[in-house]
Amino acid sequence: MNTMTKSRAAAYLLAVFLVGVVAGGAGGYAVGCRHHGPPQRPEKGNGMVEHLTRELKLTPEQVVKLQPIAAEAAAQMQVLHDETWGKIREAARASNRRIGEFLTPEQKVRLSVLEERMGKGTTGHGPGESGSRTNDHAPGH
Repeated sequence: MNTMTKSRAAAYLLAVFLVGVVAGGAGGYAVGCRHHGPPQRPEKGNGMVEHLTRELKLTPEQVVKLQPIAAEAAAQMQVLHDETWGKIREAARASNRRIGEFLTPEQKVRLSVLEERMGKGTTGHGPGESGSRTNDHAPGH
């Protein structure tokens, strides 16, 4: 194998490796977002209790002590989640207003429909991807 062929083979190998790293990272991120977000309601703090009980093999006495801490943490995370989601929604609305400035009337109607679907979690991206679930990220949901 000459030097040019070796260099080309090394470049292809590096490219394939980098594509794998990017794909794996994106897949891991997507899975992490779906399974490790903050609790959506304070009662979901029970999931934290169940997880820690299982992973740490907590005694019943430890579980009793953990429950109020988990409930408080879930409530705090819900407040942060609601505040953040509101800011995200407002940023999306502002972007849509700017985008609407150069759309045709028909495109504006379609954008309005997309914005409404986003509020219901049925845009085809993230929570509610199938269009049949309610928005898991809307405040109070």
